[in-house]
Amino acid sequence: MNEMSELTAGKLSQSREIVKEIMNFGVTQFQLMNIIYLLSLELENRDAMLEIAEITKKFLPQNEEGGLIT
Repeated sequence: MNEMSELTAGKLSQSREIVKEIMNFGVTQFQLMNIIYLLSLELENRDAMLEIAEITKKFLPQNEEGGLIT
């Protein structure tokens, strides 16, 4: 394995550990969707951020003005 794929494998493993930790915390489906939405807002890739945020917003409650309740 070259250095780049070792680094990638390490990052992927770390990502799986973070997800495992979140799930071990005992989050509800609402919390999980809200976490996905909030993480999407942290993305540097604007196109990915907009698309993921828009999709997850469909599954989150909104107030009377159409804003998210987060």
